Amino acid sequence: MAPDPGPTSGPAEFGGPGISRLFPRYEDSVSMPAVLLFRVGRAGRIVPGDILQAFLAAELRSVSPLPGARWEWLGVLVRTIRIDRSWSERPGSLLADAVRRASLDRGAEFAELAEACAAWTRVQALAVIDACQRDDIAALPTRDRVQQTADARDFGVDPTGDADPRRW
Repeated sequence: MAPDPGPTSGPAEFGGPGISRLFPRYEDSVSMPAVLLFRVGRAGRIVPGDILQAFLAAELRSVSPLPGARWEWLGVLVRTIRIDRSWSERPGSLLADAVRRASLDRGAEFAELAEACAAWTRVQALAVIDACQRDDIAALPTRDRVQQTADARDFGVDPTGDADPRRW
């Protein structure tokens, strides 16, 4: 068992033991604002919006393509339903249930969309919901766009605007 270090004083009592390791030269003179920034900075970190959008866009590329009209319809549905914290565990299943309830009078034509929603991973469903809420339906993969991208790659055309074909 480690010996008790005794009472703490100075910066360590405000910032914990980590603050002394970060500022060893100034152990006894770290100002209170620096200590507070250290503590708030650690707890308040978030992923910057542009990086989060890049993650979600990458995840959308793994979503199976659907007809554009289905994405449009899903976008309207997502913008009209209330999505809260209860969706965090199984957003794909809950979205599939919402599709089924909303398309009861449409017969089997939306069954494919409900099945797709239910099959999505949590992150895929989040990426789709995010694109729909931002009304960025063009970001969602349609069969036509996927085919055009594949055709462009087959003919050596850069579908991404990236000049290096190794990164396509």
